[in-house]
Amino acid sequence: MDDFRVRRDKGGQWRVLASREFPADHDLVEGILASLTRIEMTLLMAVVTDYSAYGLTSPPLRLLLWRDPNAGTNSLAAEIDFGAAQSGKVFLRRTDESAVNSISREDFSKFPRASWQLRDRHIWSFSTNDVLSVTISQKGEKLRLVHGRNNDWSIAPGYQGFINTDSVQEGVARLGALEAVFWAGRGEDVADSFGLKETDHEIELDVKHGSAVRELSIRFGRASPFQNPYARVVIDGEPWFFEFPWQLYREFIATDLSIHSVPGQPRR
Repeated sequence: MDDFRVRRDKGGQWRVLASREFPADHDLVEGILASLTRIEMTLLMAVVTDYSAYGLTSPPLRLLLWRDPNAGTNSLAAEIDFGAAQSGKVFLRRTDESAVNSISREDFSKFPRASWQLRDRHIWSFSTNDVLSVTISQKGEKLRLVHGRNNDWSIAPGYQGFINTDSVQEGVARLGALEAVFWAGRGEDVADSFGLKETDHEIELDVKHGSAVRELSIRFGRASPFQNPYARVVIDGEPWFFEFPWQLYREFIATDLSIHSVPGQPRR
């Protein structure tokens, strides 16, 4: 958990202010604000003088809502402390009230504990017309696909493999508007908890960007508890891990943008 702020800029866009500043995901932030008015709370004690029994003396999560963060304490709309968990419930209190309430663990899980969880989930954006080639690396083997002028695809000289031109074109098009399902982590994964080394599957794209060429890459890992494959990309020079859309992976990555077919996903 880290200390951070989420602030709406003059253009109405949300930004995360932490050790590094980055754009926030609009839907996630708005969903959190909306949930504050919808979450069902249970009153435990109307008047409490000792909050230590509820884990609220030094709360593990504190949420402050500001009308204007530059106007000082007078603009603080509410401060909500979240405490200990017990029997599927999490204790909480507003600091301007003496009561202690509880919410379900499920509702508590909707609140972020780290700044990276709120980053804008759009990974990148490019047109298939600007993609020059795709290189697939998997289990020690490589396959390079070259994009032709008429949206046809071919295997580059010196490589061998299978290709379904229409499916590759569609798969690359969908990669161009890639969006994370959930963020899973930020920074180097020293322990490889996302299974990238075991899966050993990477896709590299050469994309025209003006007069230059951008080199984009994505590595895939094991499945998350939600069955979405974990994936890794580099954003602003930093590794970011996320849950990759399961349908996109099943229909195009596992079948047409891989060298070895994934179990249960035969090559077309």
